[in-house]
Amino acid sequence: MKLLPPFVISILLSVSVTAQTNVFLKAEVKASSGHPKYSPQNAVDGEISRRSTWMSERGSRPPHTLDVILSRYYDIDSVVIYTGIPDKEKNDNERIQSPGFWSVKNFILQYWDDANWTDISETLTTENRQERISFRFSTPITSFRFRLRSTDGEAIRIVELEGYGRINRSLPAPTKTQQECTSSAFDHRPSNIMVRIGKETTGRTMKYVGYNQGYFVPGSNVAAWLEYSGVNAVRLWADLRTYVHPEWVDNKSIVKDPDEFDRLKRIFRDNPLNGNLVRWDSIDATASRLIPSTNTMVLKYALQELNKQGIDIVLQSGYRVKAADWSEKWLQWQRYYALAFYLAREGNVHMFAMQNEPNHRHAGPVPLDVWIDMMRIASDAIRCAIADVNRIYEKHLTPRFVGPVTAGTNTNWWAKIAASERIDYRGNKCDYDLIDIFSTHSYNLPAAGYEGKVQSIDKILRDNHPLHDTKPIVFTEIGRWMNAYLIDKEETMDSPSLFTEWAGIYTRNMQGGGYGMWAFKFANTASSTYPRGIKSGHHYIWKGKRFAEDSYENLALGKPARASGTDTGYSTTRLTDGSKADDSAWASSSEEEKWVEIDLGRLTPLGGIAIYTGSAGGVFTAPDRIRSLKIQISDRNGWKDIPGTEETACRYAQLYYTFPEGTAGSRIRIIIRDKGKSVIREIKLFPPHTLSDAPESYDISGVQRTAQVVRLFAKGFKNQRPLLHCDISVQDPDLDICSSADSLSGNIYIWLVQRNPVNYNLVLNLKDLGIGAGTPVVYEQVSADRYGEAEILKTTEGGLLTLTLPAQSVGLLTLPMKATFPTTLFADKCISVRGGKLATIPQRSDSLGISLDSRSEENSRVTYLNFPCTEKLKTANRIVLGLHGYCPKGTKPFRFHIYCMQDGQWEEKSLSWANAPGLDPHQARATEVGSKLFVAGEMTMTSYPSYHYLDVTDVIKKHADKGATFMLIREVREPGDDYDKGRIATISPRDTDTPPLLELW
Repeated sequence: MKLLPPFVISILLSVSVTAQTNVFLKAEVKASSGHPKYSPQNAVDGEISRRSTWMSERGSRPPHTLDVILSRYYDIDSVVIYTGIPDKEKNDNERIQSPGFWSVKNFILQYWDDANWTDISETLTTENRQERISFRFSTPITSFRFRLRSTDGEAIRIVELEGYGRINRSLPAPTKTQQECTSSAFDHRPSNIMVRIGKETTGRTMKYVGYNQGYFVPGSNVAAWLEYSGVNAVRLWADLRTYVHPEWVDNKSIVKDPDEFDRLKRIFRDNPLNGNLVRWDSIDATASRLIPSTNTMVLKYALQELNKQGIDIVLQSGYRVKAADWSEKWLQWQRYYALAFYLAREGNVHMFAMQNEPNHRHAGPVPLDVWIDMMRIASDAIRCAIADVNRIYEKHLTPRFVGPVTAGTNTNWWAKIAASERIDYRGNKCDYDLIDIFSTHSYNLPAAGYEGKVQSIDKILRDNHPLHDTKPIVFTEIGRWMNAYLIDKEETMDSPSLFTEWAGIYTRNMQGGGYGMWAFKFANTASSTYPRGIKSGHHYIWKGKRFAEDSYENLALGKPARASGTDTGYSTTRLTDGSKADDSAWASSSEEEKWVEIDLGRLTPLGGIAIYTGSAGGVFTAPDRIRSLKIQISDRNGWKDIPGTEETACRYAQLYYTFPEGTAGSRIRIIIRDKGKSVIREIKLFPPHTLSDAPESYDISGVQRTAQVVRLFAKGFKNQRPLLHCDISVQDPDLDICSSADSLSGNIYIWLVQRNPVNYNLVLNLKDLGIGAGTPVVYEQVSADRYGEAEILKTTEGGLLTLTLPAQSVGLLTLPMKATFPTTLFADKCISVRGGKLATIPQRSDSLGISLDSRSEENSRVTYLNFPCTEKLKTANRIVLGLHGYCPKGTKPFRFHIYCMQDGQWEEKSLSWANAPGLDPHQARATEVGSKLFVAGEMTMTSYPSYHYLDVTDVIKKHADKGATFMLIREVREPGDDYDKGRIATISPRDTDTPPLLELW
């Protein structure tokens, strides 16, 4: 029978649906919540319009539900959902968003079976990008009540919900009691929670908590920040086209069948080090040099650093698969073998993946049969390579082929691959799985969207595998949002709404039996698609250039400005007033094309410009930014375009342009081609040789709160530790509590995540663990005011621990398995040094402070503390640094870095900025991070004087168990970082009642 083309089937389905009656039209509707302006009844009024849309209440928590209640039982055979904003009704800013930006993304349809809500499994949808979704059921569903249930973490929009079918006249009309069926929404948020943690185990934690790599450049501090992150796995990208060219192996042989393939393979493996077979020198030379890319790195350096830290590597080869004859298969087998052999030998790499997201439209897409065919070649090559490395170099690596690394939910791929697991490249049955670790990627789901996700993948694998076996299931890429969505949200990786969902994603996948997660991405690196960086990076990084704009003279400051049109209530004076705040922004009147102009008064040489556009909430991107612009300069010859400053699809709120050498003018004009209102918060102009002469740097400059969430989870829940039973007094979908036991460190870890906007009072009963009164507990917290800072708590009688979980917070409790008693070690040296003109002058030791002023370095302060070597410091199970301090100015906490080094050879009376260890002589910047200085963490000070704590156990034990110096420094985190200018965090010195100290136990 000849099959109809897909587009014909789509047309027929559409006709079939519309030919029936929409029985949902004007039906009774109930919803979990509702926006005041967008009633649930709008979803069934027959109008496809944004003004007639149901929206869940702003700030409402998932699940979001929309129930359609019918007066009779109906046989429903198809449903159509309209979501998002109808295209013809979008404004200009809405129309340029990525597909699906406004749509409901993760949902399932359910029906009431007269006792329970039952899923209609064929409607399960994740990562939806469409605005019209239709389902035709294989068998009509009979019910009188249907539900759309969404696990989106934010408010959802349903324009219209249509159901097509007919009355089932064999069933009587439902009674009123039946119609008032139980809702699944969670309505009550308790304020008091009791938890009892027992010794019995309920499973294992994840094996791997990892990152996708960012930049990995020698001389940078990336390795030190990776060590601080505590992850035990990194996904490295080594494109086969870069590291093993076809010319470096045998690309001349004509292979006609598998017998000839096997003959060449035997010859090859007899002596794989033969330079006539593989150009090992070329591979090594490439791995030893800097390769610029989205993940700029020196591969050999990355291998060395990761091995030094005991971090396992998943190697993503990045090769685009294509259909192959036996000659092509032989060529690819050699290339995969060579890459695997080299990486196993040089870096003990044993986990390999073939191609990233082969089902993605931008990565091929590869036909599934072709992918399976080439997977069989790559899997064999990798197994042979690692076996030969083990034989030649006496190693004991276990090969692990990782696949299929698909994008999103692709059950057809997963099922067919599972069914093909035990057929080798010759077409023969084999007695092992070709894929050792199942991998896929997932974005755009909140924590609730991962309930049962690992189990559902496991079921697909078991149902389709020849022996009904399964395997470890990992997410080699995972994120709350893909960058294409996040880039247009005010929400950042620092936002409580995001980092608490992120923490819940880890919890759900671990509780579901997940083997590992690799967060995307370690840092906000740049690419051709995102030239100024991705918003979904967990660490801030200098993307090749390091500069602080505040250190340059702003030639535009206070200069007169004018515009083609200014909105009411705004002023062009705000364009050059020096403030980047929202309340100092300029906004245009709504014109098709508009311009703003700055008059410098005279012909002025210029080296570059900074433009802050849109609102400040998104940090370096904003939904209301300018998208299309170009910059012109006026000199004696009139206006002319400045090369390299024209953009048509700008993604950023912070724009920096370096002008060509010799650029000079008396006026600067920015032409804006966006329709509608445009917003600019500030324009700065810089002298020549500023941006262009900025030093090269690929350093990490700080973390976002999601990075602290990853760190805390890795600390407590990597390496397949036993999960302990937690008996929780309430069932709250937005509260996560789980516990692990780590016999290696001698600690119990308790993970606390709450996504609710209210505080919770928590009482933990630890008696069953043998925990008595007075046991010290470290509580590390990520919240609206904290970046992993710690508190020291103590248990009371009966092994009880009482604490408050702040609204939208993530926490980790660390408590010792054995009874212990804290002791205190006080600093024996404390001093602050000042830069600029005071750099060579020793300072008084009775005044400690931390500050940053990139414009005037004499206003910058860096503090050093030293703690002597003691026997207790060497043998302590837990070491916590305590600093008493405050920052009197500003409403936001003052955040600074703390580095640790081996006992510093410095004298309190003679220390100055010029001779301070690990300090850049010209600016507030830690140097030699990763060789002499190591990351201890971040601390915040508020206006309230108090002690603040940081768990420094790991950094002390690894790098400074014979006495330690701590550097307290406020460094520049991004080019426009002037948030703490004029602010000083004051630390109590040692000769006070509140000195710097270490708590040990």
